[in-house]
Amino acid sequence: MEYYLDEMSLFALCCILLIAHPFDPFAIAGLLAAVTMVCASNASAPVRIGVEVAFTTIACASSALFAFLPVAAYRLMHERPWAVRLAWVVPLILHGATFGMDALWVQGCAICIVACALAVRDARTVTERSGLTRAYDELRERTIALANREADGARAADAPNDSTSQPALFEDLTQREIAVAQLVAEGMDNREISQRLFLSEGTIRNHISAILSKKQLTNRTQIAVLYYTS
Repeated sequence: MEYYLDEMSLFALCCILLIAHPFDPFAIAGLLAAVTMVCASNASAPVRIGVEVAFTTIACASSALFAFLPVAAYRLMHERPWAVRLAWVVPLILHGATFGMDALWVQGCAICIVACALAVRDARTVTERSGLTRAYDELRERTIALANREADGARAADAPNDSTSQPALFEDLTQREIAVAQLVAEGMDNREISQRLFLSEGTIRNHISAILSKKQLTNRTQIAVLYYTS
């Protein structure tokens, strides 16, 4: 939701920038191209990056698209490769070299700086949320592990002759990993498992990766087979 609010604000600034200068007959095309780029933000990474880079490339020669370059800068700054993140700088350099540092160029640079600041803020927010989620999951894991140890101790005291050892195939997995393996075997996806265990999907993915690594498996189906054969 925050991304869309930022993009709407940048769209408004870009429209003001375009109106403040002599009317470009391709202004509508530039607006539609920018909207298409934003709509592609939910596509797969190759498609999304391809659309963003294509928009940036055309902006080198079209003032209508150049006016919406800050929107492209905002989208590109959310990508991982640094070469892609800084692709929006190329139209700025070419426009300045071709047409000089006119008012459109100066104002476009200013809005691009605003777009980059918004993207950096988003990155910090995502990092902070991810850190809080990991801390919560770790605390919950420790609490559950402590409760399990106390319960195992109580059962051992009540029934000292009762063997509760795990199957040999699971002896190197933690209790939480065994629980995840069980739910995988039941056909649940990561979202459903996270809701059942009250953990984040990222933590569930980490547990599944640990199970695959420890048992030298390659996919979820093999986890299910291992669970039922144990």
